[in-house]
Amino acid sequence: MPDPKTTVDVVVLTMNDRPDAFPRAMASLLAQRGVDLRVVVVGNGVEPDHVPAGVRAVTLPANEGIPQGRNVGAGMPTSTGSSPATGSGSPTAACPLF
Repeated sequence: MPDPKTTVDVVVLTMNDRPDAFPRAMASLLAQRGVDLRVVVVGNGVEPDHVPAGVRAVTLPANEGIPQGRNVGAGMPTSTGSSPATGSGSPTAACPLF
């Protein structure tokens, strides 16, 4: 029986101010192998652009700052129905603003 993959939860914050870097960062993130990814993109005061299919996105009506944006993303249910921060005891990574 194969070993189960580790689940890695990732919260990515964006203000849509890096239109070239954000798609590259998302492509790099989603290219990871050997792990199950649960990714949430948080638009900090904006509706996130360039969110890949299958990635959960949430829009904050105002720029709430990095800590609050991360907290909102960590509390969002993923496609599995659990939140990244509380889903399975897996590590959560918060990425810089893109």
